[in-house]
Amino acid sequence: MVGQGSETISKSVLSLACGRSLVSKVGNLKRADISIAKFSKGTSIVNREMIYIHTFFIALTLFLVGLLCLTSATGLISTTFGKRVSLGLGIFFLLRLLVQFFGFSSKTWKGKALETTVHVLFSIFWTYVTGIFIFAYTL
Repeated sequence: MVGQGSETISKSVLSLACGRSLVSKVGNLKRADISIAKFSKGTSIVNREMIYIHTFFIALTLFLVGLLCLTSATGLISTTFGKRVSLGLGIFFLLRLLVQFFGFSSKTWKGKALETTVHVLFSIFWTYVTGIFIFAYTL
């Protein structure tokens, strides 16, 4: 089960990292990462650059986590170090799941069919990823 879960997670996380522009377009952003138009008035250049750079590193991290799961699934579940990495990733994605509910205002998705669907799908996804990593740690 964990092997299948790891493969599913790796493909999903790699898709998230590579499909960052699609996710941004779904959110009605004009650019692939962050819309300058929404941040340009009253936002300094350094703040915009920080947003771009942090967005890039989030996508890179997701890509590398997906690559780790794809290439080292056995090591993640069969070694002490791998189990600790799995626990750390499980905690990371658990925090991401909590942010899905408590970090985002419900005003951004409530009453909007597309945004509500995306919210529900990502809630399910973060729950699944968290469960797989925590389960891998307990093996």
